[in-house]
Amino acid sequence: MTRDELVEMMERIPELDHSKVQFVMRSGAMLSLDILVRLEPTYLVMRGREAGNQDEGRGFFLPYADIQFLKIERVMTLAEMEAMFADRLASVKRAGRETRSDSITETPPPPSAPLDPAAIAKQNLLDRIRAAKSVITNGRPASK
Repeated sequence: MTRDELVEMMERIPELDHSKVQFVMRSGAMLSLDILVRLEPTYLVMRGREAGNQDEGRGFFLPYADIQFLKIERVMTLAEMEAMFADRLASVKRAGRETRSDSITETPPPPSAPLDPAAIAKQNLLDRIRAAKSVITNGRPASK
């Protein structure tokens, strides 16, 4: 991860959730963020704690190259995730509309399976009869 990538991600995460961010390192270690102190050209300085440890207020110097990904340690809804990337999603939707041709016709969805229990039972019975008939005539089960 580079400094610019980290800055962009942290700007997208709401400030209230910064204390819930965990840095997952390439070694597998996880560090829970309390406060980002400095963003240097090759590393960041933060106060936090190691995940699974109660020792708070520790200082960490993390090289950007050793950070594998960020994790928000709480349940997030899809709407919250989309809100973080609203500017990008809007531009993708606009680009999709601009490139879409009016002459393209959408294929109709495949016919849905019957939902009526009687229709399902009838279809199952017909399938079994056809399978039994093919065994009798061919000597082997029919392949689908």
